[in-house]
Amino acid sequence: MCTAQNAKPAFDAIIAKDGEEFKIGNVTLKALHTPGHTMESTCYLLKDENGKEVALFSGDTLFIGDVGRPDLAQKVVADLTQDKLAGYLFESLRNKIMPLADDIIVYPAHGAGSACGKNMSKETTDTLGHQKQTNYALRSNMTKEEFIKEVTTGLTAPPAYFPLQPISSNRPGTLQPEIIWRPRPIFLRSSLPISILSTEHYPPGRSG
Repeated sequence: MCTAQNAKPAFDAIIAKDGEEFKIGNVTLKALHTPGHTMESTCYLLKDENGKEVALFSGDTLFIGDVGRPDLAQKVVADLTQDKLAGYLFESLRNKIMPLADDIIVYPAHGAGSACGKNMSKETTDTLGHQKQTNYALRSNMTKEEFIKEVTTGLTAPPAYFPLQPISSNRPGTLQPEIIWRPRPIFLRSSLPISILSTEHYPPGRSG
């Protein structure tokens, strides 16, 4: 299993460093450490067999129409607040994601109905260029202070099961959630289909 930078799982795993690349057949996945939703948050940039950047598996950092809420991981570390996490998220989006090409296809980890965001679209994919134009959190003229205020305003209370989620359960001594594997076929214009194993974590007894 491959997990993200800063993670301290209670199981054996490869800790992907920022910028590290993983070759899978003819394609390459590049880890982009994007703290904000959690400190471990990481996106994976997909390059085709010619080295062209074609897709971004954006996890809980960037959704279609939204970004990952920054309040769920607060207090996991004593001085970690939602405003600090929102500040990290601002820097991650501006420095790691927004400089990428507009034609890259974004594949987020969640869609409408998930509690990990507040304004997710029912659409499941989009080009990064269109998100730069329409996603409120990617406005190029937004200051860091404005961003923090916008992403922390209007958040609903997190579901009761969130203390059992990976933000805390990948640390030693805590309850491990059940993991449900749901393959997602990803079709590239110049490559064979790739099945991406998406993990959704639920506490024992909860099937989603």
